[in-house]
Amino acid sequence: KETLVYLGALMAITDLMVDDHQIDSQRISILLSGDYHKLNKCFAIEKIFILYHDKLLTSIDATKANFIKDFSIRKPQIDSNSQLKKNVSEAEIHELIRNKGGTAILLTASLLFEITEKNKAAFYQLGAFIQYLNDSQDMYKDMNAGITTFVSFCTNYNQVNERLKLEFDKTTTLLQQTEYETGDLYRLIFYLQALYVGVLYKNTEFAKITGNRIDNLSQPQLSKDQFRTKIFTPSSLRFCIPRILSFRNPQV
Repeated sequence: KETLVYLGALMAITDLMVDDHQIDSQRISILLSGDYHKLNKCFAIEKIFILYHDKLLTSIDATKANFIKDFSIRKPQIDSNSQLKKNVSEAEIHELIRNKGGTAILLTASLLFEITEKNKAAFYQLGAFIQYLNDSQDMYKDMNAGITTFVSFCTNYNQVNERLKLEFDKTTTLLQQTEYETGDLYRLIFYLQALYVGVLYKNTEFAKITGNRIDNLSQPQLSKDQFRTKIFTPSSLRFCIPRILSFRNPQV
């Protein structure tokens, strides 16, 4: 549990360094490698990163530590700074989403259990799906911060939801091909369905606010508070509960 807390903190801090503080990718690469001495002076957020990074590496065995240190598995988080570029393509964004979400899940899972080659594809897609959900929820913040996500290439919320459904279906299909117990798989997919439905509800509310136009997200008359969707309200319960409880997956 302690190890997962450290890893989660590192991922969150890395996102902040890339997206919010826009720290140079070379500096972040040095931090991820553990060669802190190469930096003459560290920003406050970098010092926090170093603290959690050292805590993580001392809380796991050498094999897992080497996996965590593997630059290739952590590179997608650094590459997310390409989302700030004006000319990034839709194909590049989808690849980034998959790499960023997929490697994050593989890193997390590697601390809990050994992942077979057969199961890696399912975990990778699971991470990608979660990243798509995250980008969907953060669309107002990202759009106004100049961050390009898959939502940036959509014109309305129907297209956003179509992408989410496509990724959800891919995820459930791959999970069903893994070696895990049927009951465990059903519970996991049920929880994913509930999470997915919650995001669909948010998108429904966002569509009402913006007239179902994605480009209206950046209109100055809209405030951040309008996009703070409350989950436990009569309207949200009417939308979510029937969809969650009617979930059936005959293949599991």
